[in-house]
Amino acid sequence: MTRPTHLPHRRTRLIALVAGLVLAGAPTALRADIVLHDGGVNKDRDAANRVKTRTQEAPRLVLPSAVLAGPTQILSGETNIERCEGGSMPLDVTNKLTLIEDKVLNFEPDSALQTLSVVSTLLPCSDSIIAAEQLAKLSFLRGAALSDLGKDEAAAAMSEALAFVPDYSGEKGFPRTHSQLLETTRERMSSLPDGRVFLWPGPGTEQVHVDGTLYDQAHSVGISLRPGLHLVQLLVEDTIQGLWVMIGSRFSAIVFPGAGRAVWADGGRSPGGELAMRLMLEEGFHGREGDIHTLQYRGRSVSGATWPVDGGPRVAWEPEKRRRMAKSRRTAKPSQEPSEAQPSATGDESLPSAKPEQSAPEATASMDTSEDGDPQGTVAEGATVDDPGEPSPSPSDTEASTGSKPTEIKAMERVRRFRLSVGGGYQFAEPFSYGLLALDFSVRVVGPVQVVASLRPSLGGVYEYPVPSGVEPISGPVGFMPIGVGAGVAMDAKVSPYVRALFQFAYNRDGLSATEYLVGAVVQGGAEFLLPNVPIFLSIQGEAGILGTRFNGRAWLGIGVAF
Repeated sequence: MTRPTHLPHRRTRLIALVAGLVLAGAPTALRADIVLHDGGVNKDRDAANRVKTRTQEAPRLVLPSAVLAGPTQILSGETNIERCEGGSMPLDVTNKLTLIEDKVLNFEPDSALQTLSVVSTLLPCSDSIIAAEQLAKLSFLRGAALSDLGKDEAAAAMSEALAFVPDYSGEKGFPRTHSQLLETTRERMSSLPDGRVFLWPGPGTEQVHVDGTLYDQAHSVGISLRPGLHLVQLLVEDTIQGLWVMIGSRFSAIVFPGAGRAVWADGGRSPGGELAMRLMLEEGFHGREGDIHTLQYRGRSVSGATWPVDGGPRVAWEPEKRRRMAKSRRTAKPSQEPSEAQPSATGDESLPSAKPEQSAPEATASMDTSEDGDPQGTVAEGATVDDPGEPSPSPSDTEASTGSKPTEIKAMERVRRFRLSVGGGYQFAEPFSYGLLALDFSVRVVGPVQVVASLRPSLGGVYEYPVPSGVEPISGPVGFMPIGVGAGVAMDAKVSPYVRALFQFAYNRDGLSATEYLVGAVVQGGAEFLLPNVPIFLSIQGEAGILGTRFNGRAWLGIGVAF
């Protein structure tokens, strides 16, 4: 088995995520079957030991990510495909359709069906892009010919026409029975939800066309299509390659030869990446359902580590070093400095911290209230020192007010300067919808001007993932967390309207764009309603902007505290 190259620990960081199989009310089950890693571990045995420690079960197979450079053949999930086995060739579709139409109108259905069969077989081999209208007409003519012969397959042919062009109205000059059959089929299909197909083309692919339409995010966001037959055509090194694809009303994926590296680079951040990874691992390595885990490093986190995704919660594996450091910070004593990452900081703060110790009671009180392993807990004293002529209230202001009126007045001033709010609402990040948790922190700088930071953890966009035929589809949500920083203006009153402009950034887990990170801007507008006699306010806010290249809007209600 190929062993990954060992990288120095100071340049690597292992991040592992596990998604357990969770049903309603059932406990999480962590198991290990296939383990993938990309060199962030010393060797395959190290990867196996890490997973066994977490799951109490040794993995069956440990693979470096290099094995995913394939596949060597097309892999398809929840689809039926038929590709061109030869090279591309010129095909005059317009003249072929005219010939077939004449045969149908002249009541030569058998001859028309023979020609239709030949043309349908050759269409994936065409050296030009075939328009959806031509494909719809082809299916309509087949349905008309089958109808004239009294065949039950006529309705299926009409449904193919409506899959290519949902508002297709048929062809002029044909008997009324043909148009009635088309409309009856349209009514029957109207209740069927759309399907979504994710196409992962191999290296060298320049364009992806489905039913004649060009798509630029077919791998991550996918393509929403009516259930039925569709023609996929890829432009690869100036050559068109085609295949017929039959999809249903669910998510499906097709991974072309050589697309494995792109799938691994996605890391499951998009719905298409999740389906493609599941497809490669199950088809290529016969992984058991829900028993495939991934290990990665370089700080990357994937949206799911168990394939296929089953809609259960995703649990992050915190690195051992980070967990130990976090624990040491939580349990640190004032006389101890366990953090090896802050020797210079503690040295710098030791000198100024000696000044407040001239008054022993005040010094010990300040240490008790601000000690968390970070000497910057004394910065609040520095903030009050900026007020000349007020040396004595400064330490007490950091600790707790003893009842002096000047200290109470300063507290009221801070109520109007710092505001922290939390709330919930709705987010639309085209083309996905989310429920969001809103966190805002604002600081009034001067006059009505304030700076603000925002965090929008969101969960939603429930997707349907493929399952074996005859089994109820499984759906699961995805997560998303835009971060914003900016400035704005706000009135200082009991009812405080405001407007802000923020730069926003998000890690692309959901496939909103082909890029790994999304940047954009957003405008916020809303109002805060300060409650009487308490530093608490209610907040309402609307937001609109751009994230990546797509529209991003939010609306939420919340509550906050001013200090």
